[in-house]
Amino acid sequence: MKKEIQAIPQPQYNTSTYAKVAEALAADYFSIYVVDPDTDEFIEYSAAEEYDELGVEKEGNDFFNLSRKNMSRIIDPEDKERFLEIFVKERIMNILERDGSFTTKHRLMFGEESVWVSMKATLLEDETGRHLIIGTNNIDAQMRREQEYQNRMSEARDRARNDFLANMSHDIRTPMNAIVGYTNIARENIHDPGMVQDALEKIGSSSHFLLSLINDVLDMSKIESGKMQLSMGDCDLAAVLRRIEDITSMQAANKALRVTYDHSNVRHFRVWGDELRIEQVLINIVSNAIKYTPEGRTVDLLAEELPSEQSGKSRYRFVIRDTGIGISEEYLPYIFDSFSREKNTTINRIQGTGLGLAITASVVEMMEGVISVKSKLGEGSEFTVELDLEVMDQEEEAEADAPKEQRDLTGKRVLMVEDLDINAEIAELVLSQFGMVSERAENGEICVRMIKEKGEGYYDAVLMDIQMPVMNGYEATRAIRALSGDYCREIPIIAMSANAYDEDVANCLAAGMNDHIAKPFQPERLRELLGKYIN
Repeated sequence: MKKEIQAIPQPQYNTSTYAKVAEALAADYFSIYVVDPDTDEFIEYSAAEEYDELGVEKEGNDFFNLSRKNMSRIIDPEDKERFLEIFVKERIMNILERDGSFTTKHRLMFGEESVWVSMKATLLEDETGRHLIIGTNNIDAQMRREQEYQNRMSEARDRARNDFLANMSHDIRTPMNAIVGYTNIARENIHDPGMVQDALEKIGSSSHFLLSLINDVLDMSKIESGKMQLSMGDCDLAAVLRRIEDITSMQAANKALRVTYDHSNVRHFRVWGDELRIEQVLINIVSNAIKYTPEGRTVDLLAEELPSEQSGKSRYRFVIRDTGIGISEEYLPYIFDSFSREKNTTINRIQGTGLGLAITASVVEMMEGVISVKSKLGEGSEFTVELDLEVMDQEEEAEADAPKEQRDLTGKRVLMVEDLDINAEIAELVLSQFGMVSERAENGEICVRMIKEKGEGYYDAVLMDIQMPVMNGYEATRAIRALSGDYCREIPIIAMSANAYDEDVANCLAAGMNDHIAKPFQPERLRELLGKYIN
């Protein structure tokens, strides 16, 4: 818009200093007013030609009321209510006296055209009294650029979300189709043990993949909300590497890949760290390497221990190298972004959420480690993870390596608190495999009543669900702990729940539970916990 500055005679009250300030600012503002807040006397010092065409008073004695009247006429109808609510003298003066300035953005109507402006009021004071300098600036071009940027970002987010949902829909339906299909095959061939065994193995494999998809989404949600926490403790890297080999070697065998696992250069396997997260990081990368490597090629996992600059620690370097499809130079900078999958992986129908490497990078960062990648399209990739971990002393390492005695749980009685029949049936079957006796309470209220009725020593432990009708697991645990006697204060209560966030575990402990196991649970992990707490 063309802008012409008009000189206006100074008002009768002494504002010469502020007149000079206003005139100095006039080149950058649509209009400039100087207002006496005590009398509401005002005068305009400059205005663009277009602003003059709006027919707004240039001087007078009732600034705020006149401004509200004029703005009701010239403001964009969509901004009218908001502006009139804000532009009240008492409200603006309170803000000015507190902050020294007041700013608002709105749109003015110039004929049929709506133009964004920014109004700024500044309160100044000197020996002549208090004065408001109110400037209105044309910010239409800036606002339109910002809106265009926001539109592009919104479209990009929508595309990313839609791509993610499309991938997730495909990837969830694939294992679900296998689970449903092989369940029907097993049912129809119930008298063929070989067929049933094969179907069960494929159901188990598909279930594991489906669970990994869900865990990826939940982990990313925890990371983005800042709720993921490390669980530091005794970490056995030898056990981690063994489990990775057990899990991934079968995956590799199905593709006729040659996989090498080498940790001959590791001297200390016992460290202080988060064993679960370290395993998650490595298995994500190794599984990806196997997934993206064609049949007959190679994948290598190299673990080595190096000196660390940090006292009492060693630097553990894990290198995962493959001769797979590789990563394009264009995609490489985005490899650790959430929900990202390179185009050729979706074309080739390679499954996954696109979250694994984003989670991996975030977890490595939480552990103050470093992750890097080198790759060439068509030739393969090499991921390197480096972690500085505190090494346990030799006595601790020897003690940790000593074989753990597995407690005999035969005849021990567990009160299982579970409202869903199918969950209760699964848990009962698992407990019976340990030689244990189980009884069920359908909600927390029944659980508390059964403990009261059966009396001291009847139950050896309680497996407590969290989300239940009538009384949830937290409430039931607090009620049990509040009962009289050492038995109720000390009976092991283990949460067995699908509430698996770190804060869920913390809430269980705060309510008085001893430990937590997430659904779906591994039977051996449940046995380990029960053996730990049952005397």
